[in-house]
Amino acid sequence: MFASSFLAGRRLVALGAVLTFFLPLTSPRVANGLSNEWSYAAPSRQSGKFIDKTQEKTPQPARALTDDAKARVRNAVPAVGLVMAEIGDERKLAYRGSAVVVRSDGIVVTNHHVIYDREAEKIYEGLYIRLRGERENAASSASYRLEVVALDRPRDLALLQVIEADGKKSARAKLNLASLELGDEKKLELLDDLVVIGFPEKGGASATLSVGVVEGIDLKGGWIKTNARLLHGNSGGAAVNSEGKLIGIATKVISDETESKVTLGMIGYLRSVDLVREMVEKLQEAGRDKEKSPSPAQTVAHSAGHDPAPAAHAVTVRGIVKDARTGNPIAGARVGLLVAGGDLDVANIITWGGTNADGKFALEKPVLPGKYTLRAKVIGDVAYTPYGVEVEIGPDTYLIIEMNLAREQ
Repeated sequence: MFASSFLAGRRLVALGAVLTFFLPLTSPRVANGLSNEWSYAAPSRQSGKFIDKTQEKTPQPARALTDDAKARVRNAVPAVGLVMAEIGDERKLAYRGSAVVVRSDGIVVTNHHVIYDREAEKIYEGLYIRLRGERENAASSASYRLEVVALDRPRDLALLQVIEADGKKSARAKLNLASLELGDEKKLELLDDLVVIGFPEKGGASATLSVGVVEGIDLKGGWIKTNARLLHGNSGGAAVNSEGKLIGIATKVISDETESKVTLGMIGYLRSVDLVREMVEKLQEAGRDKEKSPSPAQTVAHSAGHDPAPAAHAVTVRGIVKDARTGNPIAGARVGLLVAGGDLDVANIITWGGTNADGKFALEKPVLPGKYTLRAKVIGDVAYTPYGVEVEIGPDTYLIIEMNLAREQ
């Protein structure tokens, strides 16, 4: 599903507040609550409907895939599933979008906005994927519980792993799910055929396929543009080439509208498979490093008697902010974690949080172990110099940030 721009609504308030603490913020142009340039479509929900007008009917040219290509695409369908989340106090399962199995032992990729609860401003606690049943394109009643293992919020991607199958704890070594082979973005050419596979909201419990072509390739930005129809609920679904290999993740739609709200056209945007491959390789590398020589930055603690997980888990970053001179805790400080070496820009902010009365904080979003840029700023009557260092985050990391008083002008 294509959720409205991450700069819209509550997200705009939360992220705007963070950026106000770190740097001057220029407001995006917004029309009817949606940015004209970053409009995601999302399914309506009983509580808090959010609807995008970008996906009106647009005639699509008929495509002529070969019989062999059609067979390979059909074989890819079982690896694409429907994402469900526990919502509300009653924790009822509700439809959220699509996801793709990229490793047979239960590693799944989807969009960050598919698994993110915008109202609660956190990742849903109960996430499930439903895969096909007896019929080739039907989602089964069997579901697999998921947990997050990697997040890339700036690129709107998330990796998850199966932890339960039909209510029973899952040993990933025993899983053998249908999965998609990763294609190569660098081999893509303009006007190459592609097929989007997903579970749009209006499509019911069966997968829906849409044929299109590659209309543009943005290697630097990590985007592939297409004219394939992207509907509410396709977010997190697969775009495959004529060989049935994954080439992108359906992520957003941008519409071109006149001032009178007449839609002139739309472009579908897919997150490149190369970004997915990068996340999966990091996950695998963390697992190999763990087996060779465990270290805080590369592994996570696991209970005795259980086999080591082959992938690193995301961790919640915690710490305390103190006055460097007195050692007293500082309340009201804002702490942010950015992409390592990244400028202080909205696209580089990964997670953030604030200190309580005891100067302690827990950043909002879990992150994978690794290197990041840490920023902190104190809001209050006492002026402190803004803080910025490169840090290595591990599962047991506890950050101690010591703030120095700003020099009087």
